[in-house]
Amino acid sequence: MRQLIDSSGRLMGSSSGRDLKVIETGNRAFVTLKLRRDSMRQMGRMGEAALESRYLGGEKAPSRLVSTRMDVFKAVRLAKHINERYELERSRLSGCMFALKSVVSLSESGNLQGAMGLLGKVVNEMSAHSFYKILAKIKLESALNGMGNAYSAESEFQKYRHLNPAISIVYAGIRRIEARCSELDGKSDYNFEREMYLRYLRDTYMRDVLSSLYSSLILGNKYAIANAYKSDFEIYLSLIHI
Repeated sequence: MRQLIDSSGRLMGSSSGRDLKVIETGNRAFVTLKLRRDSMRQMGRMGEAALESRYLGGEKAPSRLVSTRMDVFKAVRLAKHINERYELERSRLSGCMFALKSVVSLSESGNLQGAMGLLGKVVNEMSAHSFYKILAKIKLESALNGMGNAYSAESEFQKYRHLNPAISIVYAGIRRIEARCSELDGKSDYNFEREMYLRYLRDTYMRDVLSSLYSSLILGNKYAIANAYKSDFEIYLSLIHI
């Protein structure tokens, strides 16, 4: 367990590489990361009804662990970029939920064309690469179909017979988007701690490399200096693309 310090110098809690799915290799310039991703293949085999049942039962998405080996410098950048993507997705989903509340308001005020146009845009934002967004898209497409039936209805009775369930389904879509936002919050916190752990590994690696080189310079050991350059420092130069 190691005490981690974030990029602002604040002390964080203790974590281990095992907790954060970071495997340190014999060559300290490289690490193996284990990244958990939703299993699109498994979800594709399950079908909509089984996915919805999984959600209603409180189960998480079918997932798989992907291992990737890279230098510690790239690993830090990857962790940082992952969190940036989480933040961007969280922001876009917040905008989608705001738009869906506007869809409900437009529907209740009788502006079904405006509601359907806005709802269609939100449906297009729901990618097929996330468990909760897949579920939200299924619901919102159903709501869009119901609003279309309401718009073409020949009587007020028929109109509200389709519209009221459609509005309820929009709220169901919002709940599934909220579930994705909660998932993103948890992933972001976890990945931020992993980023700080990787920064620790990077910094200690560079500290030891430079300390070894400095010691050799002080002692005037030209053979040790040459050896340090050919091994660790040469690796460092190649990793940062100098």
